[in-house]
Amino acid sequence: MSPPPWTPVNLPAFHREGADKLRIGDALKNSLTYGYFIVAATFMSMLIMWGMSNTFGVFFESWLSEFGWTRALTAGDFHSFNLLTGVAGVIVARLTDVLSPRKTATACALLLGAGYLLMSQVNTAWQIYLFLEC
Repeated sequence: MSPPPWTPVNLPAFHREGADKLRIGDALKNSLTYGYFIVAATFMSMLIMWGMSNTFGVFFESWLSEFGWTRALTAGDFHSFNLLTGVAGVIVARLTDVLSPRKTATACALLLGAGYLLMSQVNTAWQIYLFLEC
């Protein structure tokens, strides 16, 4: 019975030398690159953005009771958010091609953060329409 082809036995001699001294920690230390931080930051940005947009129903009743708005006025914000997200997707895709993904993602993350900070100061309906759309 021969060993599987991916075992160190079947590697050329220069690869086998010192293979017994290789530790898992060395491989992990060398594999953590700058790209992983970019992926993690992008993941967190998308998690926050989609988390807020998909949990609108959780906050719907509390916004109605807190501000005394009509259901149509409050639900209209969610509709306009989804509509604007679709339109902005085309524009942001073009900006990503023209500028760079890094600059576009940074600008979008800053707008997202500013919009959520401003959402804590909402008192009237036009403010929620403006700030949630950021």
